[in-house]
Amino acid sequence: MKGRRNRRRRKIIVACISAFNLGCYTAVPIGGESARTGTRISVELTDAGTVDIASQVGPRIHLLVGDVASVSDSTIVLSMKSATDVRGIESLWQGEQVTVKRSDIASVGERRLSPGRTAVFSAILVAGAYLVARAFQIIGGGEDHRGDIPVTQ
Repeated sequence: MKGRRNRRRRKIIVACISAFNLGCYTAVPIGGESARTGTRISVELTDAGTVDIASQVGPRIHLLVGDVASVSDSTIVLSMKSATDVRGIESLWQGEQVTVKRSDIASVGERRLSPGRTAVFSAILVAGAYLVARAFQIIGGGEDHRGDIPVTQ
């Protein structure tokens, strides 16, 4: 029984540590000219851009997310992480490079950590982990066994 409780406690601790490595990110609008190499950005395409880039990423893709590989006056090259179509369906990529013409870009956002959202998420996570631990009697709420063993003199 004690071994099972320790395994359960370890699993909850590992899950909490894994979750704390996550953060809440938001896309902060930036000008396409200020995109720096290595920065994770999201690129929203114009209607014409969706058509122009279809041969590289597939039909009806309107949002690209990736790391900036290079920047020029007329293009941004992304090492792709994901592409989202007009229906909201996201496909994951493995770093393939896609060249986007600046004239095809409606807006550019940089991925940044949101301290406020991360704090709220962390507080909810800690409260949830505490409630789960209490529900499974992993912490506190144990039974009092002091009277079970007779004391001999």
